[in-house]
Amino acid sequence: MRLVAALVLVAFPFVVAAELVQLKLFHRLFHPAAGTTPYTHRATLLIDEHNAISVQLAPSFADDLITFGDVLRSVGKEAHLALYQVALERSGDKTEAEWDISSVKACHLLQASSESIHLHTLDPHNPNPYALDYFIAPIPHDGACQTGKYKGTAQVLVDTNPVHAFANNIHRLNTTVTFRGSTFPPL
Repeated sequence: MRLVAALVLVAFPFVVAAELVQLKLFHRLFHPAAGTTPYTHRATLLIDEHNAISVQLAPSFADDLITFGDVLRSVGKEAHLALYQVALERSGDKTEAEWDISSVKACHLLQASSESIHLHTLDPHNPNPYALDYFIAPIPHDGACQTGKYKGTAQVLVDTNPVHAFANNIHRLNTTVTFRGSTFPPL
């Protein structure tokens, strides 16, 4: 019986491939003074029949971050108002206005060593999320943007572009993507 199952998988690989669900994540830097910045493709999430998730970063991901950093530099002293936004394109969404969005302060990207993407579903066994939450860590307990120098280190935060730092650190970033089932119906 196992041999037959193995032969079916070899003979009909498209059947297994058809079970993959693909979700697209987009991102942008949002700043009230910079106008509307378009979303760009961040990653594709591939979800197999067992709800195992793999992430394929968009080829332009690092370049997009550099562009976002240049936008951040252009707003000058108002940079602390910038948000890094991640958006989930759900099946059936026809415009960006329908996407679910999660934001973090762009200034926190400077020290980010990990990121978590939580996909909220009504049924954790059905990879059809209705919302996402995006988190980065570490973030100061008060949530304030850091300024000045860290005591005891040579790392200077002034004149450091957090989005450029994030782009340079992206290959060392620990990324976790999880499904979260609902504990109560969405409002």
